[in-house]
Amino acid sequence: MRRLTLVFVTICLALLTSCSSSAQLTSEQQESSRSWLAIVDAVDFEESWSQASMTFQSAVTQQSWVEQVRAARGPLGALEHRTQTRATTQTNPPGAPDGDYIIVIYDSSFENKAEAVETHSLQLEEAGVWRTAGHFIR
Repeated sequence: MRRLTLVFVTICLALLTSCSSSAQLTSEQQESSRSWLAIVDAVDFEESWSQASMTFQSAVTQQSWVEQVRAARGPLGALEHRTQTRATTQTNPPGAPDGDYIIVIYDSSFENKAEAVETHSLQLEEAGVWRTAGHFIR
């Protein structure tokens, strides 16, 4: 599980630190990000894995994901608010499969953690659909 966390953090950090540009999310990208986060907020961790990108699914089994997200999110309690602060685009970032990505940063507050930053990455899949490729909270 520690390796899995490292993989997601490494991908997200690579996405954040490689060449990027500010972006305005399209309605499709915004809906993809928010709907996936709503699934996690509803504690439907199995479904969040099912709705994630193939990159995400190939990096972690559904069972491992459920265990990891339960351990990470459980102590935080319920979401109180989430505000998007910025978004950046990435193309073919180091440490991640080639492709188009959007990294969305949210300032969030949870029942047991007043200030959190969520980094949520979306990947454009072959079918032209944006899906979650990574997510972490600090």
